[in-house]
Amino acid sequence: MTLETLFFCMKKKRSNLVEQKLTKMKKSLLSIAFTGALIGGVFGQLNQPRMLSNGFSEKLTEHSFSVTPKALGDTLWEDNFDVPSDWVINNDGQSGVAVGWDINATADSWYFNAINSVSGGNFAEVGNGTDPNAVAATGVTYTITTAAPIDVVALGGTEFINLEFLQYGARFNDAQRMQISTDGITFITVGDNSDKEVLSQNGGAPYPNPDVKRINLSTYLTAAPTQLWIRFLWTSAFPTNTTNGAWITYGWMIDDVKITTLPDNDIRTQNLYFGSEGLPYFLIPTQQVAPIDFSVWAYNNGSNTQHGVQLQASETTAGYSATSPAASIPAGDSLELVVSNPLTPAGAGAYAVNFEILNDSIDDDPANNQMSSYTFTVGGDLYARDRVTPTGQYNIGIALEGGNLFDIFQNQAITGIDVRFGSTLDAGLEIFGNLYEVTADFDYITETEVFISGNNMANTWQTLTFASPVMLEAGKTYMVTAGCFADEFSIATSGPSVPQTTFLYGDLGTAGIDWYWAPSTVMVRMNFDPSLSVNNVSGEISSALYPNPANIATTLEIELLNEANISVQVVDVTGQAVYTNALNSLSAGKHAIQINTESFAQGVYFVNINNGAAVTSKKLVINK
Repeated sequence: MTLETLFFCMKKKRSNLVEQKLTKMKKSLLSIAFTGALIGGVFGQLNQPRMLSNGFSEKLTEHSFSVTPKALGDTLWEDNFDVPSDWVINNDGQSGVAVGWDINATADSWYFNAINSVSGGNFAEVGNGTDPNAVAATGVTYTITTAAPIDVVALGGTEFINLEFLQYGARFNDAQRMQISTDGITFITVGDNSDKEVLSQNGGAPYPNPDVKRINLSTYLTAAPTQLWIRFLWTSAFPTNTTNGAWITYGWMIDDVKITTLPDNDIRTQNLYFGSEGLPYFLIPTQQVAPIDFSVWAYNNGSNTQHGVQLQASETTAGYSATSPAASIPAGDSLELVVSNPLTPAGAGAYAVNFEILNDSIDDDPANNQMSSYTFTVGGDLYARDRVTPTGQYNIGIALEGGNLFDIFQNQAITGIDVRFGSTLDAGLEIFGNLYEVTADFDYITETEVFISGNNMANTWQTLTFASPVMLEAGKTYMVTAGCFADEFSIATSGPSVPQTTFLYGDLGTAGIDWYWAPSTVMVRMNFDPSLSVNNVSGEISSALYPNPANIATTLEIELLNEANISVQVVDVTGQAVYTNALNSLSAGKHAIQINTESFAQGVYFVNINNGAAVTSKKLVINK
């Protein structure tokens, strides 16, 4: 099986999920990619890095551009790798081209051209193999460290300093870390690239060429250092895993390393949040409109206390503008800025919320507090957590079911589940949608009619229709999923997901068949379109089957508009009848029929309901 790089089969902890969702604790929607912590040692096989169309031997072509960052403070020390002996390399006993760190002017990484650094010439580069199909060294840690300590005090500096450098590369299953030491023995990690998007078969991108990285070291220094060593470290983000995919890297390049004084005034933002009771929505039916909250964490990356710091959220169409209370943030401190007045859209339309940091001082580096707009649409019948444009897919290579959690703010009847398939989809597959209520677990409610995939349906939207509308209750959380028992099936993804709110079901890790949470939002939506056809018999009967899957018994609920002669038959996949019940004349209204399934073998069955004029079927799954 192949899993999206960040998925890593993180097993759902149901008690945590319930506590978080039912108490409506706000969850941060990161503006960066999630980095998966290994949960309980569960680990899935990894994707190989995404291949170029004409093979790995061709390097990625990048557009060259100059970098002219604003001078932020004074440069106390810098190194551009012109003298390789100024650095000590430890490649953990490994050697060879593109294995471990080296310093030269040639890119050895199998995927990339050289870094477009300001200084040109030499740069430091780490790799772990010449191509994605090679056997990578496992259990290794590669480091490159300044050979001599840097005396920051002698250079006129204090503990209020930045580590700054240019980098290029991409993240796969890498741990790319920046470390410092004040004694040359004990090194502490001060930064990493976990904020970078993973590049895999499911999407992602390499870093800008080059990418400017700045790390405020004052948080880690108690006094002005007279000795400071800088180290760049590469290893796997999953060092106990011996799978080849855990150790493959695209490569990582470093150049123009500096120690600079802090800017006077610099607010940096991270973890932008927007959503209703913890979840962000991008398509919202009018009946599900709820107040939308906004917040961000602001970090004072400068040397001066910043006063009057506020997050401002504004939306022109709604005539909305609101701010968080003004706050003062001392140097090196951070604070969550929460907008006091949420936005409640007044009606249908397209909305775009823009964000800005207000400050009594002029920011020396405004680029690091820029936040993307939150765009969403109100109106229509679709309720969507995905960001509309596909960015990847889950193509597990085994039977798969995946979906998202949704909060319901007003009673509304769901009639279907919309799903966008990925690029892997065979014709003739039986695809189903399921509806669950989120309580102490995922409580199954009902499923859609079976959808049979046709030719040329890959990368398309399709609607899975319920046999009859299902009323969703205000104040409850539900999950809708799409799934298939066949291998050649995939679901598209779009954007990151709040942790433990997008789930996949299947044999995805050493824990076996279970629910696992996924970091990318699957493109599975609620559909409230009242015009969707309801699968009745002659328009006079609607039905439901629960529990489903079942073990020893299931209940068939039938609702009649008029009196009718009804018979029920259960057949297996070969068409052999395993249960028959002639109910004869039933009055108008609801009727519940218990079906004893204790003698049924595990598998798929079809429950056929006949009123003498037509027959409708519902799929029944028996799990033993």
